[in-house]
Amino acid sequence: MKNLPLKPADILIPDNIDLNKWAVVACDQFTSEKDYWEKVEEYVKNYPSTFNIIFPECYLGDNNSERIQRINKYMSDYFNNNLFRKYEDCFIFVKRKINNKIRYGLMVTLDLEEYEPFSNSSIIRPTEGTISSRIPPRKQIRENALLECPHIMVLISDKNNNIFGTLKNIDDSKKIYQTDLMFNGGEVSGYLVDGELKNTVIDYFSKLDPFIFAVGDGNHSLATAKACYEDLKKQGNTEKLKNTRYCLVEIENIFDDAVVFSPIHRLVFDTDINLFNSYLSDFSLKISEIGTPEFSKSSKSFIVIKDGKYYLYEYENDGLTVATVDIAIDKLVKEGHKIDYIHEPSVLKNLTDNTGNFGVILPNINKDNFFTDIINYGTYPRKTFSIGHPEEKRYYLECRYIGI
Repeated sequence: MKNLPLKPADILIPDNIDLNKWAVVACDQFTSEKDYWEKVEEYVKNYPSTFNIIFPECYLGDNNSERIQRINKYMSDYFNNNLFRKYEDCFIFVKRKINNKIRYGLMVTLDLEEYEPFSNSSIIRPTEGTISSRIPPRKQIRENALLECPHIMVLISDKNNNIFGTLKNIDDSKKIYQTDLMFNGGEVSGYLVDGELKNTVIDYFSKLDPFIFAVGDGNHSLATAKACYEDLKKQGNTEKLKNTRYCLVEIENIFDDAVVFSPIHRLVFDTDINLFNSYLSDFSLKISEIGTPEFSKSSKSFIVIKDGKYYLYEYENDGLTVATVDIAIDKLVKEGHKIDYIHEPSVLKNLTDNTGNFGVILPNINKDNFFTDIINYGTYPRKTFSIGHPEEKRYYLECRYIGI
């Protein structure tokens, strides 16, 4: 059996409280919509809630130190007032129902010794580039935190669905929580995975091929856990190292139908499209106008939209399509051209009709090639894809003690 970069954990679940008010969506969602988080605050009021132990990113820069002190106090109060029930040495199997689909996950702890946020060769690795500047504010929260409560989602390639196929038939007697999630988040339930079932799951993990764990969401949170762990190693704090070498995450299978990858498209403002073309001229561009936005199946391609017309760009380059496009995009940005990242092609069309703007529509992520591409080309460029819409992101619920 391979040396696994994961293990079961002692997982904390709130006991005898309203989990609908406890669970809130990942802090890096609705970053431009403070009104969403104001609604959350009003909704949870004085109830125990993860809202009180996370830092919504829309508030970064607004009295950071004061909010962080409050977060640490709430963590201490929740833990010391016996809010939680502890489930020892276990996994938790998660069923998330949303938009008429069920997405399956498994709460585990990952070994930070096997994760390098800036590496393309570790067993646990990011899918998109890690931005160093996003780590310090998160460190300020974690370095004095008693609890971790993750929104990190890590992908595995299990095409035969051995792990979740085994867990899907878990007995209802193992259910330890179930709740609706606020503001159109669907419903989530969790099941205790222990005993022989736990051992079976561990065995399947050791047989994954490729044997890679790819961080899909929450990479900067995991990078923060790694940075704090490395600081403790330098300090020689052996007692706290026991709790912080591993980090709680949710594992998901990339081949789960409910794990939906959406490409993130590029919008370029007030720019001559010929300038964009010139930056890609080394790749033998073939450009043809098409009636509908359909990609070429026989070659590498992307689509440019301008004034309601679609143009198929076929090119020759051994690399990811998004990386090729970003060669031109990055040059434009350096020259002062303004760009934006757009999730919906229909929005891109509206923003490029009868304007000086043009858009680049990127193809869907191929799940069959996803891990192979990471192995061959390294991390994807930032803003390559999104896994689901904001309400589909992970909601904070499970916790783990990381204090001393």
